[in-house]
Amino acid sequence: SSSADQDSLESATWQNGAFTEALLAGLAGKADYVPDGAVDTAELQLFLPRDVRSLTDGRQTAIYRKPDLNEDFALAAVP
Repeated sequence: SSSADQDSLESATWQNGAFTEALLAGLAGKADYVPDGAVDTAELQLFLPRDVRSLTDGRQTAIYRKPDLNEDFALAAVP
């Protein structure tokens, strides 16, 4: 959720850590860059670092990796 030399930041406003807050927002639809009604692994991989950086004013870098051998697949349906 963060690089080895950074703290994983939390906020009482979010009631989560920054990574969890970004993950939930992404799965709720903010990561649906190709507006097809689904958030897939590629969209989430693009969204998470940007949103965590934004939420923490650049103080936390999201670390998210998926195996290169797997095809992208949908993680969440978006209304």
